Amino acid sequence: MSCEQRAAILAKCPIWLRLFVLLCADLAYRFGEALGAKLSDYNPETRLITLTVKGGETNTLPVTEEIE
Repeated sequence: MSCEQRAAILAKCPIWLRLFVLLCADLAYRFGEALGAKLSDYNPETRLITLTVKGGETNTLPVTEEIE
């Protein structure tokens, strides 16, 4: 996806959908993984998000400024 396509998609997203799109686009989480994201999965002190991924494992990634 190009930067222009990404910007166009985000511009049309309602605010409630924007985080979902960013988790998929920026952090490469799958649909189901991003769908299960909760506020408690994010640690603002470390700027890390930990989600349960395929196979029941957990995956911790730094968030982008836009996600933060």
